[in-house]
Amino acid sequence: MKWVKLYIIVFVALWTCPAAAFVNPADTSFVQKEFRKLDYDKTTKKLVPKVSRIKPFRLPQIPPTITYIVMIIIGILALGGVLMSIRSNPSTQAKPADVANSIEDISEVDLQKILRDALAASDYRLAFRVRFLMILQDMQNNGMIRWNKYKTNRHYIAELPSDLKTNFRRMAMIFDRVWYGEQELDEATYHQLSVHFDSFNLKRR
Repeated sequence: MKWVKLYIIVFVALWTCPAAAFVNPADTSFVQKEFRKLDYDKTTKKLVPKVSRIKPFRLPQIPPTITYIVMIIIGILALGGVLMSIRSNPSTQAKPADVANSIEDISEVDLQKILRDALAASDYRLAFRVRFLMILQDMQNNGMIRWNKYKTNRHYIAELPSDLKTNFRRMAMIFDRVWYGEQELDEATYHQLSVHFDSFNLKRR
């Protein structure tokens, strides 16, 4: 009876699972064939969005000519703003003293204007120096001396004719005492000392 029952169980198993009786566990070709039957393209196409079909957003291109014009306009406006700030700021404007101290070629300097500006500002000490420079400028233009900003008054005395040496030496001593001695001048003292300049000009002519 035991053999009959065992035979029935084996027969039922083979009848219900006929494929399992003929599949070799080591043979994977059957499994591969079954997987090939599955169509993954249809499912993945439904799940994965179509990114490649989305058009990227692009800014409109500006012509190079318009770009250059805009840059030029911005540059002009910036330069105008700088110039306006310089003109409106008194500290950036050249002062008479700065101009007088930065003379490179005395023949090309408008000393008359510097003198007027100094007198208008009541800077009589600077005006006194400009008067002295005007004498040197006049002698330079007339070929009596060769002006150089590194020369001293002694160099100019040596270059002058004998009849002018004494008067120029006296005037130079007064100038050195006022300017290099940092002596302050008021209006009355300025006019009083300026007589020496006028006297030298008369004798030189």
